[in-house]
Amino acid sequence: MLFCPNCGTQNPVTAKFCINCGAALPANTAEQNATKPVVPPAFVTPPAIGSKVTFTAADGKVYTGTVQSVMGDQFKIKYDGFNFDTWLSQKDFTAIPSSVNVPSATIFQSGNQQPVFTNTSGSPSFLSIPGFWGSLLIIIGFFTNWINFGPFGGVSGFRILTSARELIEEKEESGYKGILTLIFIVILILSALICLLHTLGAGIGRRTFSFFKLLPLLISITAIVMIIWDAQKNYYVAIEDYFTIIGAGAYLTLAGSVILALSRSKRK
Repeated sequence: MLFCPNCGTQNPVTAKFCINCGAALPANTAEQNATKPVVPPAFVTPPAIGSKVTFTAADGKVYTGTVQSVMGDQFKIKYDGFNFDTWLSQKDFTAIPSSVNVPSATIFQSGNQQPVFTNTSGSPSFLSIPGFWGSLLIIIGFFTNWINFGPFGGVSGFRILTSARELIEEKEESGYKGILTLIFIVILILSALICLLHTLGAGIGRRTFSFFKLLPLLISITAIVMIIWDAQKNYYVAIEDYFTIIGAGAYLTLAGSVILALSRSKRK
């Protein structure tokens, strides 16, 4: 029931004016609330491929990215401004409305710092990095036969390195060749290890990677030329036999060196 604020007369709940004095009655709040339409809660639609998102990486900084693919409740996000991606669940990022103009660059909280990348997918992300496979081939080739002729048959980089003392003690021209070979071997395996650590995210910088990734290719080409030259000079090996002179380890090292030299850093 409603009571008139002017004369106090009791009126029906549906009355808009007092039946006694005709004064306007206050609105029935309960009735208004009952007649209001019920708006269902908004459904959160998963972002589509190509959508922009923001997320916090392991270094505590906020980055922007783009959804590249979706697998179940996992979204593959590519960092904006970096050649790197990661898998995140929808609760780990925030979709950016298409009407918001966000620059396609990483949002740094402070300073020009390098991000710490993490991967939440089932498979390690470094498996998709060419530099990883190039470094791995060089390391495998280091333990595999390099030469298939003369007294050097069955020699690998590892065997040369473990025979360093004998090579250093040799005299005259052969001794200098041995020392030069040792230097090449050390630089080769050291470069491969540094580049491998970079691809695994071990803190090796982009400039360091760019420098060391070229050394294995230069050393591999030089070593193969020296092997062919020595075989031609001292053993008179025919040109058609050059492919059999060079062992599998040398081919693995050369292939890995080419892949590594052509690969790009995954850090900015």
